[in-house]
Amino acid sequence: MVRNSKYKIAKEKYKKTPYIEPSQLGQLEIISPDTGVIAAKVGDTIHFKIKYNNTLSRLQINTNTNANPEVWKTIKEELIWDEKALAKQKYVDFLKRDDIYTFNYVVTDKNMRYIDVLFELNIVMKFKVAIIK
Repeated sequence: MVRNSKYKIAKEKYKKTPYIEPSQLGQLEIISPDTGVIAAKVGDTIHFKIKYNNTLSRLQINTNTNANPEVWKTIKEELIWDEKALAKQKYVDFLKRDDIYTFNYVVTDKNMRYIDVLFELNIVMKFKVAIIK
């Protein structure tokens, strides 16, 4: 019986952990939010604070309700840059102090379910969003 409760606690903790791209595990530490499941209302500002050991020049946030277009497309089985999609990319302003990056995101849609954070056009973190009424 004790074993099951241990595993149940571990499973619950795992479910609330944000996703970090495996290639970034040694480079990236999430300071806030302190959970991978963010409870927020429409209009709330989510404050992100991370420690990142590399240089960052382009940061983006995609959600299930508002995402940047894919920058790669396939033509005749060949993967190429989509220049039009690249021109439509929206970036998030951030502050950097030493190796600490801070940035914000305002919740604008009651149907939001997740947030993906991208560095240099690649997903590095994922958070679930639970909208509170």
